[in-house]
Amino acid sequence: MEIVKSKHWYRIPLRFAPKGRADYLAFYQTKGFGDEGESINYYTKIGDCKILKRRELLPDEKPHPRGAEDYYKLSLGKIIRTPHRIYNETGRRVTFLFTTLAKLKSAREISDLYLRSPVEEIIPNYALP
Repeated sequence: MEIVKSKHWYRIPLRFAPKGRADYLAFYQTKGFGDEGESINYYTKIGDCKILKRRELLPDEKPHPRGAEDYYKLSLGKIIRTPHRIYNETGRRVTFLFTTLAKLKSAREISDLYLRSPVEEIIPNYALP
């Protein structure tokens, strides 16, 4: 969150990036974020997107095992606080999910964000009727 708030960009390893297009990005903060942990508290509009090596994104970082890997570098707009803290009531791990801005603004818990049920989200599309 330090880079997000101070430099207005975010990185996602290319190999773990979701397939799909998004206009906004919300940030799930883990337990390590203290009082804001285990919830979504901020979102932003996505601007430019580039693919760079990790070592290009973080040139001051000591040599890293994934330094040569490709990452998306997303340029971000203004960091906006969500109208409500969005809790992770289930404790289920969430890395990426697609939702609407309207759902993000009205959600009170992670399950409110799903366009489909959480089970449908994790089952490959070919397995759905």
